[in-house]
Amino acid sequence: MPIDARDLLIYGSATMPDDDTTNNIGGAIDTAKKVVFKDVDPAGNAQIVSSAVGDTTQTVTVTGRDAGGAIISEAKTLNGQTAVAMTTNTTWERLLKAVKSATTTGDVAVEAATAERTGTAQAGAADTITLDAGASAVDEAYTGMVIRITGGTGIGQIREITKYVGATKVATVSRAWGTNPDSTSTFRVSEGMMFDKSPNEVTQVRRIFYNAAAPTSGTRKYY
Repeated sequence: MPIDARDLLIYGSATMPDDDTTNNIGGAIDTAKKVVFKDVDPAGNAQIVSSAVGDTTQTVTVTGRDAGGAIISEAKTLNGQTAVAMTTNTTWERLLKAVKSATTTGDVAVEAATAERTGTAQAGAADTITLDAGASAVDEAYTGMVIRITGGTGIGQIREITKYVGATKVATVSRAWGTNPDSTSTFRVSEGMMFDKSPNEVTQVRRIFYNAAAPTSGTRKYY
């Protein structure tokens, strides 16, 4: 039986420095930390959103780089299923890390304010959604992106796309839907980072060593 991409869960470790100052790294596995290896490029502003209307007190601190390469960071408070956009930093070249201040009822995502694709689904099943007929015909075009049901059946649900077949427009998601989407469901697909609730609640999503650089001379040992 082949391994599906969603069966591979990549967690972080107890000590994960952002830069190259700390060299005593690693330690025990930390299932609250999720590691991503793809470039997450909002190409503009970023926003945060939850799948649960009651998530209104937790903050999400987002760190990334601006168009000039400088590291920027901003914290916003969730407003349930209503997306909250960054206001101090509105141009994000890439996302590097996002941290939730506390556990949440719903799945939470940091997503690009400008969607890669929006539309009305053609159909849905336990762990898939068939995008609109005009969606990309290229395999894996949306793999790794965040999908959010914005209206109709299953409204509010957030998942990560782990597989996409261009010929059929079928996207497989990271975890089974609570309510299967159908032909009434509207969606948005965007670059982003997702804080999963299951099988373990994630409170930090990050790239590794995003502010580290190799020394120009000499050697350095890491442990």
